[in-house]
Amino acid sequence: VAVFAGLFISWFFVNKLLKPISMLTETMKSVKEGNLDKQTPILSNDEIGDLTREFNNMTKRLKGFESSTMGKLMLEKNKSIAIVKSISDPLIVLDTNFKVILLNDACEKFFNIDEGKMLNRHFLEAIPDGDLYAYISGVVEDGKEHDEKIISLQSGNKNYYFNIVVNVVQDEDAKMNGIVLLFQNVTQLKQLEKVKTDFISTVSHEFKTPLTSIMIAASLMTKDNVGTLNEKQSKIVSTIKEDTERLSTLITDLLELSKIQSDKSIFNMELCSIEDIILASVKTFHEQAESKKINLYYKVEDNLPKVNVDFEKITWVINNLVSNSLKHTSAGDEISISAALRNGKIYTIVKDTGIGIPEEFQEKIFDKFVQIGESDSESTGSGLGLTIAKEIIEA
Repeated sequence: VAVFAGLFISWFFVNKLLKPISMLTETMKSVKEGNLDKQTPILSNDEIGDLTREFNNMTKRLKGFESSTMGKLMLEKNKSIAIVKSISDPLIVLDTNFKVILLNDACEKFFNIDEGKMLNRHFLEAIPDGDLYAYISGVVEDGKEHDEKIISLQSGNKNYYFNIVVNVVQDEDAKMNGIVLLFQNVTQLKQLEKVKTDFISTVSHEFKTPLTSIMIAASLMTKDNVGTLNEKQSKIVSTIKEDTERLSTLITDLLELSKIQSDKSIFNMELCSIEDIILASVKTFHEQAESKKINLYYKVEDNLPKVNVDFEKITWVINNLVSNSLKHTSAGDEISISAALRNGKIYTIVKDTGIGIPEEFQEKIFDKFVQIGESDSESTGSGLGLTIAKEIIEA
């Protein structure tokens, strides 16, 4: 009897000691799995009871922290979604596989799509435009974080112009997490631009007719069959010719710039040899360079791939650069045109040994009507040549 009594007493105290520990262990496992609502009953007021009480308090604090954090996260998420939804221009958020994560009301309305049906669908299922997709995927493949391009999209029977803003979302390690596309409606601006272009075109043609008459009259006055002019008269007629020619060039350049800015379809793109383009420019200015005793030459790297450009307009760009060099070089100077392949791109460089570009002009030489030198100098032009060249290159 004494033995059984001893065993019973031993079992009782061991069970009393181990049961709270076992229950606490089970609670710990439950908390580890994410169940923060689990609480362990406090069966004693000893050290085990104190430990259980502290553990219960800890799980309560964790639960409160989780609720607070999740609440804040949900609040911020809802704010972000509300902001996206309220944007008046169409906006789409894509994941790394170009699948739709989010789109706003303006996007649903313009493209006649439903967000609920398009979630986790590929971009082309939402907007079946191959050219647009090629542009967006090209931005991503090139590793750019941001890019913009104006394109035309059709909705119903109407054409709209959008400035497509592509933002690639990256983490701290520059790893892509998604893509945000904003469609800024610039249709009205394009319409105003067309009005401006039409106006410039009309004014240019109206100016051209009287200017041509003045230029012809000035040329006739220099002929002997209309009488001999004295030195003062000859100087006046010469000034008239120069000014009308300069004004005619300005009008032509304004018209060309307006066309390029308003309609990119005027470009006749084709695969061309960059050497043929450079050679055409050298032939154009060979005699002029020779008469000024300037060494004009070119150097093209062997086996360059052909480039997809408008031959006439790219030749115009190089001609403009060479023409500028000829204006600012003198006898004994050199002008070189070179082309070479670097990092998958062909670089064409026009370089001269002339007076160079003053530092204060270097950041604004591509602005409209910027001229280097005296305004009445023979070397001055319309101030639009480099502006047009920049527009052609960026088109």
